[in-house]
Amino acid sequence: MWAASGASLLTDVSTEMVTNVLPLWMTGTLGLGPAIVGIVEGGADAVASLVRVGSGMLSDRLGARKPLAVAGYALSALAKALLLVVTSAAALTAVRWTERLGKGLRTAPRDALIADSVPEPSRGRAFGLHKAADTLGAALGIGVALLVVGRMPPDAAGVDTPTFHALVALSLVPAALAVGWLAWGAIEPPRRAAPAAVRPSVRALGRSVHGVLLACAFYQLGAFAEAFLILRAVDRGASPAQALGFVLLVNLVYAASSLPAGWLADRMGPRHVLVAGWLLHAGSCALLAVASAPVLVVVGWLLFGFHQGLVGASQRALLAAVAPPALRATAFGTHAALVGLTALPASLLLGWLWENHGPAFGFAVAGSCAALGAVLLATDRSRTASRA
Repeated sequence: MWAASGASLLTDVSTEMVTNVLPLWMTGTLGLGPAIVGIVEGGADAVASLVRVGSGMLSDRLGARKPLAVAGYALSALAKALLLVVTSAAALTAVRWTERLGKGLRTAPRDALIADSVPEPSRGRAFGLHKAADTLGAALGIGVALLVVGRMPPDAAGVDTPTFHALVALSLVPAALAVGWLAWGAIEPPRRAAPAAVRPSVRALGRSVHGVLLACAFYQLGAFAEAFLILRAVDRGASPAQALGFVLLVNLVYAASSLPAGWLADRMGPRHVLVAGWLLHAGSCALLAVASAPVLVVVGWLLFGFHQGLVGASQRALLAAVAPPALRATAFGTHAALVGLTALPASLLLGWLWENHGPAFGFAVAGSCAALGAVLLATDRSRTASRA
């Protein structure tokens, strides 16, 4: 658990130094529009998520978590270096999707490794600790990006190429450290591969997992790429540096709320905390839809950050509880694949609505999807599969 949390912290330092500046470089320097941003970022999330189901099944079949997780971190680190040479939308798309391929490879085995390492009554706190470390790393990465971008002229419309390349080069250091941290620090608990009679598959997960996944699908239709939140801040009059400052504040809220949210999930049950988080996301979308000034965007961002804290720990704790123990990685991977199937449509939809009907309508639609998911999850009767 501690090794996985440390690797995630370092990786998010690396990733957030780049990804939050990327949409400003894409629109301000490459001249790409919101729809293209949606394709690049939504597609990147889709690639990551679709790969997770395969890596999860493979992890359960082999009875191993750590090797796949280490390989995924290494692939992401190598792909980041290629951002130094891309000059077109097509090349950028290929590199971003490859980098997210590494994320897809590592996530389900890593989450299963955490679930296998702690007893069920403590899983909410374990996942909360992991998300807190993960998000603290994101905040540190954004802080570095803010320091670098803050050196640009205050009236800059975007991020220039030298500044972007400097951030990419700096990001490679924590990315490499993360690979080493997990490779030498993680200890995999003894476990066996899934029995032959329990062949890892989506169908084998059972109705309880399927019910949770159905509710997740509707929520995810409203879970657009965070790049649109940055663009909304700039659209409401914030400078690039101010927009990054908002992102930093949100990630601090996310990090601070993750561990208490995990504790709350252990006390109240992860389902209740997850429903509350999804409803809070609907509220943040509503506020972002009507925001007329940067200060309202900040409040919307804060609600969004708190919602992430509630969802991050409780969602994985709920999946670990309803999934058969021998199929936990498959459950995590299937959920991530579902996220991928909705990530690209969600970002494309918001991008299209933004350009054709205005951002307010787009955020309103996204919030409605999240609210519907919360209703479905609250009325679902899935039961815990095992206490193992």
